[in-house]
Amino acid sequence: MKKALLSIFFLVILYGCDLYEVEQFEETYAIESYLIADENLPQVMVTKTLPIGAKFNKNRIAIPNATVEISLLKADGSIDEKYVFFHTKSGQYLPETEVLVKPKRWYQLTVTMTDGSLVEAKTFVPDTFTIANEIEGAYVYQSNSKISISATPSSYYNRSSYYMFTAEAVETVEENLTPYYKDLVKDKGSWINSYYINSSEITNENKYKRDSSGNLSMEIPWSLFAFYGQNDVSISAIDDNIYDYMRSSDDITAGTTLGSTSVQNVKYNVTGGIGIFGSLARVTKRVEITP
Repeated sequence: MKKALLSIFFLVILYGCDLYEVEQFEETYAIESYLIADENLPQVMVTKTLPIGAKFNKNRIAIPNATVEISLLKADGSIDEKYVFFHTKSGQYLPETEVLVKPKRWYQLTVTMTDGSLVEAKTFVPDTFTIANEIEGAYVYQSNSKISISATPSSYYNRSSYYMFTAEAVETVEENLTPYYKDLVKDKGSWINSYYINSSEITNENKYKRDSSGNLSMEIPWSLFAFYGQNDVSISAIDDNIYDYMRSSDDITAGTTLGSTSVQNVKYNVTGGIGIFGSLARVTKRVEITP
């Protein structure tokens, strides 16, 4: 699931905790999982936080002996179907059976620790949508001929839809870097791996014009493309949990050191712990970006 997750957002959306002195530190359970409409149930990561300054070790933060379940809920909130997960390594849990995630349905994650502690979260999966127009195979970088996409609208149960754009480079060699990112790598010593995947800010569907068929007219910003060559462009409609997490984060840091990041006042929408149990629907097209 990690590769699928990388295709959605920047590098990976991870947890953080408020900055506390070591003597004030209280260990907290953390979960991470993303449901994608019409795709198989994803992995669930179950870990714990570390105090600031602690040496990171993925096995040290992993919770290997939890009971992990994801339930498909009925309209009244009762359980329709329940899916059991098993531990593989380093706090990673996988579903025992392959089941497609249903759009426009509620799901609940329940993680039961050996001491009886519960970590729970719910998500409503956005409706699926499609690309309605033909997309060209190649585009000249920063030309007037922008990547314009006409998309059927997604839907959410209590609000307008929120979208994010993502470009994931396929040919990630330094020679293919676009000018802005080449300067970052050369002059500022930035890590080239940080730019394989770039995402836009969250936008509301009301920002976009609609054609006579009601489809949304979207343009992919050139700033997402760090590399010439083939890029996978994705449009994702996101749920409330991803939206709240992204909007409330002061800083999103790639990596997996839970205790050493500085993400304060984050809205997790998780009971009994921190992290994110989110969902989305997405469409992806591969395009060629040329100098």
